[in-house]
Amino acid sequence: MDKFTKQIDALSKTLEVLKEHKDFKPVAPMRGCFYKTLNGSYVYCFKLDSDGDGRMVVLKGGHDVSTKSGEEPGETYYVDEEGYYKSEEVGAWTLMSLAEKLSIILP
Repeated sequence: MDKFTKQIDALSKTLEVLKEHKDFKPVAPMRGCFYKTLNGSYVYCFKLDSDGDGRMVVLKGGHDVSTKSGEEPGETYYVDEEGYYKSEEVGAWTLMSLAEKLSIILP
């Protein structure tokens, strides 16, 4: 499969998933909390900026797009104060928006 076809497939899949979640309301980030994202990844918020943006680290999953941060476990990325993946562009990485705050508490 050539690169162009792969991009069309990836964007088509992203569009289908985004359509399923058109009424989605994200969860706001909170420092020290775990989250599940729209695409089923698990992430942890280790920092909140003064404007409320959360710095997330991917624990499991990722968005599989090498040009954006948060592609795979161990990588970090930002969500805005509402919980949306912080980017001016829309793509597969948008599915790393925060869907659910998990009730995991570390000792």
